[in-house]
Amino acid sequence: MKRIVILLAALMLSSAVFGQRVDGYGIPVNNIDIQVSDATGETFVSAFAVAFAASASAIFKQDPNLEMTGWIPFLSAGYEYHFADTRWNVGGEAGYWHIGARTKDTGVVSHNHLAVIAATGKIYYKPRGICKLYGGVNLGLGVISSSEDPLFPAFQVNPIGMRLGNERVAFLLELGVGYRGIVQAGVTFGL
Repeated sequence: MKRIVILLAALMLSSAVFGQRVDGYGIPVNNIDIQVSDATGETFVSAFAVAFAASASAIFKQDPNLEMTGWIPFLSAGYEYHFADTRWNVGGEAGYWHIGARTKDTGVVSHNHLAVIAATGKIYYKPRGICKLYGGVNLGLGVISSSEDPLFPAFQVNPIGMRLGNERVAFLLELGVGYRGIVQAGVTFGL
């Protein structure tokens, strides 16, 4: 936690000291995003199945004897470049998720880890004002530690997102489907 606070303070200080480039819409050209998503148990498995047209067997191998225990939400950090005086952002992100699964009859717990690296794209529907609306798509590669086929195409579609704040710091809220889950929230720093 201490490292995260130091990182956030360094980001805010660097944007204050070095200034930032902002376009006519009031969107910084360079952004750092930190997000947390609801990729919890059933939500993640159903989003995974929809996004990849695959079954939950990639994680839990269709074993009805498994129950989910202990999880952390999907955590991600990314960089976005905004093309000045347009409605487009491109970038990339890296994320991580963990969930435990316990076998009901033996009580053995297995740990399932997911790591994702993805390219991101965003278009602003409403680029002006303190509340900006956008949509986005992420495409990349994911790795599941507990699967026999660990690599899979990572996919996230967020048809609606909201950026609420100024050029330096803004809060993000997104709704979509894919490897992150359905609801994502976070903060973005303009550099």
